[in-house]
Amino acid sequence: MARPSRFAQVAYLDALTALTHVTTDSNRVTLTPLGGAPRTLLPAGGARFRATTRHGITHVLLTSGNMPMITDGQRTLERVALPRLVLGWVSAIAGIVALVLLVGRAVWVALLAVRRGGIRAEPLAWIVPTVLCLVVAALLLVQQPFLAIGDPTAGNRMLTAASVLLPAGAGIALVQLVRTGGARRRWPDVALLVGVAQWCVVLWRHDVLPMMLWR
Repeated sequence: MARPSRFAQVAYLDALTALTHVTTDSNRVTLTPLGGAPRTLLPAGGARFRATTRHGITHVLLTSGNMPMITDGQRTLERVALPRLVLGWVSAIAGIVALVLLVGRAVWVALLAVRRGGIRAEPLAWIVPTVLCLVVAALLLVQQPFLAIGDPTAGNRMLTAASVLLPAGAGIALVQLVRTGGARRRWPDVALLVGVAQWCVVLWRHDVLPMMLWR
């Protein structure tokens, strides 16, 4: 499998979805994008290739260290190991599922804690500020022009705040559960927090968090 190297802000999305299966033989190279039609390249001398639909050279084979790459001048495909790809998908799916469940769980538990008068002792209450920021961000974003998606608008800034509060709140809630001895009894909550936390780390390493759309 191979994936394109593009801008750092979309590298994570590319790593998960912009995949191309590359097969070679002595006479041709076949590029099959995920969910797309195959494209055949024919040798054009040396490390150069041309698409069967073109007369001129369209692709060049490159090597960076031990990493083989093929480029058309606008898009570069690099090899990625299958275990790394699978691990990335597992991390993303676990993170998304955990986030959705955690948001619902946090709101429900926080409401019950308010009724009991023990909101300050509830670890998942640290997730509520993130939920509020996401709700406000959604309300603001649906009202702003689409072309302003890359501007530092109020909606985008609120989304940034949510992306900062989420990992912070998950970390604090997890520590509080462990320190109060409730981790074993509330292991489903711990699992959700860990799932969200690991995904936040991955997003941070890919420069997605904090989410600043105007960068």
